[in-house]
Amino acid sequence: MPTHASLIEHFLLAARSSEMRTLDQLAHGCQLVAAVCELVHELQRERGISNIYLASGGARFGSEREEQRTRSDTAERHFYEYLRQMQEGEPSLWGSARLYHRTARVLLQLDDLAELRRGIRTCLLDTAEATQAWSDLIAGLLAIVFEAADIATDAEISRALVALFHFLQAKEHTGQERAWGSVGFASGSFTPELKARLLHLRESQQRCLDVFIRFTGEQERVNWAGIETSEETAELARLRRMVDGFDPASPIPADVSEIWFAVATSRIDHMRRLEQQLSAALMAMAQARLQQARLALQDNRSRLQEASEPESGPVSPLSLLLESTNDESSTMPVSGSVRALYDLLQEQAEHLQEMSDQLEEARSALTERKLIERAKGLLMQYQGLSEADAFAALRRSAMEGHCRLADVASRVIGAAEKLKG
Repeated sequence: MPTHASLIEHFLLAARSSEMRTLDQLAHGCQLVAAVCELVHELQRERGISNIYLASGGARFGSEREEQRTRSDTAERHFYEYLRQMQEGEPSLWGSARLYHRTARVLLQLDDLAELRRGIRTCLLDTAEATQAWSDLIAGLLAIVFEAADIATDAEISRALVALFHFLQAKEHTGQERAWGSVGFASGSFTPELKARLLHLRESQQRCLDVFIRFTGEQERVNWAGIETSEETAELARLRRMVDGFDPASPIPADVSEIWFAVATSRIDHMRRLEQQLSAALMAMAQARLQQARLALQDNRSRLQEASEPESGPVSPLSLLLESTNDESSTMPVSGSVRALYDLLQEQAEHLQEMSDQLEEARSALTERKLIERAKGLLMQYQGLSEADAFAALRRSAMEGHCRLADVASRVIGAAEKLKG
């Protein structure tokens, strides 16, 4: 029997217990993600309605704006209710300082929501200011989802979170397209700048959807294909072509804004239903993995308790290794406790290695996103570019250099750090 057998057993079981606590944190994080998804969806809709209201000088969508505010308030209340449950429960259930920080920051932004709505109701804000304010709030909420994905240490849950996050981002770009398209139709004009913004948003949607399709399950890919081939998507494509063909000097009937809003909203509502399926599957997966971890912990305890001591005396770890390399006829006596310890060590090592290998791909997608977002921010800060122009510059450099976008982003960050130095 090893000299420190009790310590070995303790840390073997502690490893399983730690995995279970981590999965418990992930399960609560998935509940947070579900609450965020509901609130984001309602705020996206309120943003689009507000833009038509502002672009029409308050002549359109007045009653719709009030109705949608009620829906947004309900989703916000659900979000607060979940956070209060967390406040009253176990303080470390999320397990990430950055996740706590992101949440606190969003709560500050939500406190400013009444002022934003007042500015919209009185038409003191223009569409650009209002859209930016809504989008900043929604970006803060989506950052919570990103942090939840970034801290996930279970491979299966991590892949599901990466897929959900990028689907949410695609939906947000779709929501921004709805909002800015509503501005063009309601105001009766699509400037070259507005058309370029809408094109950038379409491209951003597709980039996020490519990552979503890469990480999601087969059934979810089938469901998404159904949305892509729907009549609503075909109608949206026709309206997009109409926008691309508009001359800035050509008048546009204002009532087309309501058609645009209805078509874009139908697509977003379809995306919301798929988003709910993804969120529900994620929570079910987290609970299933947590149950598996509980059973594994119970199994490990039972195996250690059932292991018996041999009569032949102690056997060293080296002897155990030598025995495993001998032929099956070897009769070297081995302690049952030693065998149980080494079997569990081997199983845990293989389990952790498998998780590490599977996590690498999911983590790489998040790391690349971090690099690209940071590089865009640097170009916007130091070269005065818009987000669309900053991304276009990165993409152009990648195409000219025949390299990945993330590699270009990494070089931009490196160059900026050298300049700072």
